[in-house]
Amino acid sequence: MCSTFIATAFLNDKVCGYINIWVIAAFVVFEEIIAFVFCPVENKNKPIEKEKKPKFKAMGMIVFLLLDLFGGAIINRYQMVGSMILLTNLLIAVLIISAKIKEKRCDKNEII
Repeated sequence: MCSTFIATAFLNDKVCGYINIWVIAAFVVFEEIIAFVFCPVENKNKPIEKEKKPKFKAMGMIVFLLLDLFGGAIINRYQMVGSMILLTNLLIAVLIISAKIKEKRCDKNEII
């Protein structure tokens, strides 16, 4: 957890001044696609009931969208905070992808 915060803070320091409306729009589109395709992330120790999956998928997409809109709205006044919110959401999307890759890899190892 600490390493993800450090990575986000480091990235924020490097790209804080370069985030414009097109970058925000690209983040929103990328994160919404990730949320639509890969959410919710299941764990073999904590499976999600089939009837709850659409609810959690919708909640994930809404949370991504609201946080991106909030970060984009405040980035003009509070550049560091707004870009940190956007980059944190981007990191969460990347971690969702990595969890799905790990899940597939673990499934293959269990079969063999």
